[in-house]
Amino acid sequence: MFVVIALRSLASPRRTVRFRFANLSFQWESVKKVLNIGVPAALTQVVFPLGLAALTFLTSLGFQEAGAVAFSLGFRLEFFAFLPAVGFGFGAMAMIGQNIGARNLSRAKEAFSKGLQYGSLGAAAIGIVAALFAGLIIGIFNPGPVAAEYARSYMWIVALVGYGFLAAMMVEASAFQAIGRSWPGFWIFFLRFAVVSIPLAYVFTQVFHLPITALWGAILAGNIVAAAVGYLWITKTLNTLELKEVPVHA
Repeated sequence: MFVVIALRSLASPRRTVRFRFANLSFQWESVKKVLNIGVPAALTQVVFPLGLAALTFLTSLGFQEAGAVAFSLGFRLEFFAFLPAVGFGFGAMAMIGQNIGARNLSRAKEAFSKGLQYGSLGAAAIGIVAALFAGLIIGIFNPGPVAAEYARSYMWIVALVGYGFLAAMMVEASAFQAIGRSWPGFWIFFLRFAVVSIPLAYVFTQVFHLPITALWGAILAGNIVAAAVGYLWITKTLNTLELKEVPVHA
């Protein structure tokens, strides 16, 4: 119903620019550009929950219900770290795309640098607060003594150190989208889960039977490695970017 109302409004003769069905045509080049950006971005959203599901499974496999509860509690706090990451990531994406379209590469680099700095610092601050007030936060959920101890160690390892790197990954992925390249963002998150965190978590807990802090270390390692690779990748891309190859509307 909303679409019908919108089309009727846009087709009104009082509009300076009117919508006409006769002007619609299939532009394959435009479709390919949309798919090249949209498909990897959508796959990135698939990798994230699948990676979390795999880590949850490994946590429960090695440390039973208490481990799964602790991981679930720790991950819930990550949503707060996502806020500055998403906010500054989207902001940087808009500004980078605008300046690339204006052929101002130096300002595009500056926008990425500021977005990365503020997003990472904001998420890191949330991690510090979570670690300092871990006991109070955990007490709200009352998970039980074993799960509480697991969750406390998660906050002092993953939250305290890793949230800043988590935000950096998101800003880096947004920067790639700003220049019309979404696949690097997908590979950054794929690297985090499938190449680093999940294999390390499996080896640490199922092969060497290390304590749960080793699993948290595997998650932290995934954040650090993916953020570092993403930073080197986007920096090299911006430094070697030929603006004539980037469409004005990127």
